[in-house]
Amino acid sequence: MNKKLKIIIPTIAAIAVIVTIIVIITTIAITSVSIFLLSNRTSPVDDFEYEMDDGEITITAYIGVDRKINIPKKINGRPVTIIGPRAFQKYDMTHISIPNTVREIHENAFDRCTQLKSIEWSKNLEYIGYSAFSYCSSLKKLNLPDSLLTIQDDAFYSSGVSKVILPESLEFLGLNAFANCKNLDSLKIPDNTDIDFHVYTPWNYYIEGYDSICELSCPVGTIEVGIYNNGKDYDIFYSSNGESGITTELIISKNSVEYDRVVEYMESYGLEATIK
Repeated sequence: MNKKLKIIIPTIAAIAVIVTIIVIITTIAITSVSIFLLSNRTSPVDDFEYEMDDGEITITAYIGVDRKINIPKKINGRPVTIIGPRAFQKYDMTHISIPNTVREIHENAFDRCTQLKSIEWSKNLEYIGYSAFSYCSSLKKLNLPDSLLTIQDDAFYSSGVSKVILPESLEFLGLNAFANCKNLDSLKIPDNTDIDFHVYTPWNYYIEGYDSICELSCPVGTIEVGIYNNGKDYDIFYSSNGESGITTELIISKNSVEYDRVVEYMESYGLEATIK
């Protein structure tokens, strides 16, 4: 009888341990799934202010409290196609998921969202407006969609991005789109992109006397110049035919597509270009 009792007691203990382990694993699994579902759930419609025009929805403001926001694809059965001006400006979100129905992000939409770290882009996004993501200092990576056609002036001004590869679909890159991005060390621009003058380089970065130089990949056939303060005198930062660097003089061809604007820009700093 005692031997049987001795055998039964360890068996019961072992079963109890196994049951406890199963309960713990199940709890962890359920919690993980719950967290996943919550983090990937579409934000409630009541968290947004919006307008409807021609059967399409423009988000005009966010009035919720979540820091991870998933914009709904539809509101009242209508597709959400535009994120309007200043819709999320200065909100302390950490993540935004933009549905594939969205085609346009308008001016200052995410301006000064300093805690924004990650963006899930619409695969059909075509337009990013003026200063849309300016001062988003926590935003480090940009994986812009292949559908993108336009990035307007100051779109990512003074943001935290360090490496940018722009999609081949991009047709226009506006003035100072990546200006003053002090972490930026690599920027690749497609050959077919129409760039505004000194658009893609962080000019204020150079003027303020920082030592680093942004590595640029520039479209063939363009000449862009900036002014770099080396701590004593202003040097000329140049980019021409895919090559870039710093020099004390710049030789510009009169046939250059950017000739007049380059000369005007340099003269504003009291510098002269050597004409060939």
